Amino acid sequence: EKDWREKGPSIEELVENENVDILNYMGWTRVPEDDSITIMSMINELSKAVAQQEISNKVVCEMETIEKKYKTLRDHSEPCSEDILNAANVLTAAYYQIGDTDKAADIAEVAYKEAVKQA
Repeated sequence: EKDWREKGPSIEELVENENVDILNYMGWTRVPEDDSITIMSMINELSKAVAQQEISNKVVCEMETIEKKYKTLRDHSEPCSEDILNAANVLTAAYYQIGDTDKAADIAEVAYKEAVKQA
């Protein structure tokens, strides 16, 4: 059958308009942005996954939310606080473990520079 339209959207246009962040039929779920889920509980769960060297796809998806919450925590805490340093350490290790060494280095560098400023 011949399409009645002369020209449809390009692949680039289709991809640009597509949103496949969450595919419910694949069992993917959005990480809740609920404040009742504290950053430290998320960091503790991530720390366990890092220690076991078993970072699942679900945890990888959650890492973006964890990083956002970490940045918020950083904005409201002292750079050398135990929570900030622990969170930076765990996030750095997690990103390193999944092979995102640039992200790991960025987190470590920011934590270091902010701690040096405070000292």
